Amino acid sequence: EQLKKKVAEQTAKKEKELKKYQDWKTNLEKRTFSVEISADDKGHVFGGVREKDIIAAIENKTNLVFEKSQIELKKPIQELGAHEVILKLGQGISATIHLDIKKK
Repeated sequence: EQLKKKVAEQTAKKEKELKKYQDWKTNLEKRTFSVEISADDKGHVFGGVREKDIIAAIENKTNLVFEKSQIELKKPIQELGAHEVILKLGQGISATIHLDIKKK
């Protein structure tokens, strides 16, 4: 009887967490996050946009906090304009984040 109750509680907790991640995904994917970076007149970026820059942009707009390891970024973004990156939320749910990289 106690085991059934514990399993039911764990299932409810997982479902609640899953819903939270799905809500975050919906919320994050309908927004565009701006990141300002130093660039020359030709649009060549100095240094590039890294995970920490993306996390800061998301946190600034949503108050959601993520780890660098949750951002799928093979190399720093070196170009101005629109970009997409994958953010791993949890429980197999990922969101496609829309970025607008602008010159400072």
